Amino acid sequence: MGDPGIVQLRKPASSVGVGLKRVRINLGWSPAATGSETIFDLDLSCLILNENGRMVSAKDLIFYGNRISSDGSVVHSTDDVSGSRSDGGPDEWIDLDLFFLSRSVRAILFVVSVYNHDYSKVSLGDLSNVFIQIKNDLTQAEIHHKEIEGAHFDGKRCLEIGSLVRTEEQWEFVMRGITHSRGLEAVIELYSDLNCEYEVPTEAPIIDMNATNIRRPQK
Repeated sequence: MGDPGIVQLRKPASSVGVGLKRVRINLGWSPAATGSETIFDLDLSCLILNENGRMVSAKDLIFYGNRISSDGSVVHSTDDVSGSRSDGGPDEWIDLDLFFLSRSVRAILFVVSVYNHDYSKVSLGDLSNVFIQIKNDLTQAEIHHKEIEGAHFDGKRCLEIGSLVRTEEQWEFVMRGITHSRGLEAVIELYSDLNCEYEVPTEAPIIDMNATNIRRPQK
């Protein structure tokens, strides 16, 4: 018999173009039913990773507690604690200006997580009409779209959506789809040596940029 060949099962990365300059990632979801005591509070975040795939500083986490990167190239919309900012549209978003990103940045990892899950007991599987959209903010062309629904999200409180990865000539979007039973802290610990703190009074600084801890403020 001859060589049966190789079946390539790996899905290729999605090239998003040499000239890509600005990207927006949108997160939308429906609020809890009227009269419900449950609060559906999702958070959109991104991790700025170096060539080793690591986040080296608390400044490299862009989330509701640290909305703007050091160089101003990554900006978070502000927090929506209930999903009521829009009616079927984005409730939180992050804008990236790739042209101004440092050359030391190898990738941007996008994450959606449930806030304060130890108290709320809400998981991604409990929410409805959750979507993630990544698009070219100049042309409005859609790069990636994901609906978050189904029983496989039950008990999961954090999702690694995917990464924009820098190659020599362009940026590529690599889908990940990895879920975690813990919240945002699971991803922070996986991609850095930083520690997370939760019980922070509202009058305390949101994030200590000179420390090795990331503080998640009470909302």
